[in-house]
This record gives sequence, C-alpha cells and structure tokens, in this order.
Amino acid sequence: MERLIPRVMKSLFLLLVIATSSAVAEEITSQLRTWTSSTGSKVEAKLISLTHNQATLKTVTGNTAKVPLSNLSNPDLVFLINLTLKAKSSPQGPEPAKVGVPKGKIIKVSAEDLSGAYDDNVIAANQRYKDKVVEVIGTIREISADRISLEPASGAFFGWSVQVTLIDMKKAIALKKGQRIRFRGNCRPRDGFDWVYIANAVIVK
Repeated sequence: MERLIPRVMKSLFLLLVIATSSAVAEEITSQLRTWTSSTGSKVEAKLISLTHNQATLKTVTGNTAKVPLSNLSNPDLVFLINLTLKAKSSPQGPEPAKVGVPKGKIIKVSAEDLSGAYDDNVIAANQRYKDKVVEVIGTIREISADRISLEPASGAFFGWSVQVTLIDMKKAIALKKGQRIRFRGNCRPRDGFDWVYIANAVIVK
C-alpha cells in the first residue's frame, strides 16, 4: 500500500499537468532550476516548452532535451502545474496575428540558412533579419496548434529553429510534415526560446 500511494499521486499530477498545459507563458521559460528525474538524477535547466506529454528543457550548457512528464519527479510536476495555471490566467503566447500580408522590403532566405545564421552569431543575424519582412522556404518538421516548426540547419537537434505563426492557422490544415513550403512574415527572434519566429505569416505559392 505504501508503494501504491506515490504511484497514485504521480498519476493525479500527470492528469493535472495534461489538463493545464495547453498554454505556456514566456515567463515559464525564464526560470533556471534543478530538475529531478523519477530515478533521482538531477540537472540544472530551464523550461522552454511544454506539451501534454513532455517538457523541453535547456541546460546551462545550452543543450536541449525532451523529457516525458512521466519521467519527472512529483515536485517537478507540481512546479509545472503551478506555472501552467498561472499561464492560463495571463497568457503570453506568440505575437498576436495582424490582418493582411506583411509589407516592406522582402528578404528571401531558407529556414536552414536563417537558423544557421543565429547559431553562428545572434548579433549579426539580428542586424540582418530582426523586425524585417522575410520570405522563408523550409521543410516542415512539426505542425502544432499555434505554430509550424521548420527543419533547422542541417537537421540539427540543438540550436536555433524557425517557428512560423500564420495569420490564419486554419491554413495549416492542408500542410504536411516533410513538405517543402514558403512563408512570408515578420522576423521576431526570441532568445529565451532560441526560436526565430516568423510572425503574422502567410503561405507564398
């Protein structure tokens, strides 16, 4: 019976995290803390994203890892519950979509070159791309409810990646993982995420 109680607690915690993880605020990603696995191993890292079944952590050395929620300790799950509940009360997702096609001088670049530029030198990349209208061609890596992830430089797992938020995310219904496609939007790099957001984007045919 004593061994059963922690398992029941963890199951309840997982249900609560799943129920509250539909929104993640930027302030969640800014906190560095000690995370403990269910086996007792520890790591210093900050949370950079959260889904219904896993947390993506970035360590002090810059490496990122996707950790199943079931592998986290109960205190870590409580921490996630509290943060996601707070995120729901004051959401801070990607920049709100604006109506209309982004206007201005267009910089054409591939998603691989764009993420590679930020991997090489954030200051130089910001000077060239930040707040500019960019037309990005890339291969779709993942499609989620609020953004489209593109394959980064050389398919690298670590480092900067390009994330696209469409003016109308319903347009993503016709897209598929692995599809090569072109987007136009405003370049909004976010250091806390190591993401280059292409905000208020449209699909270019």
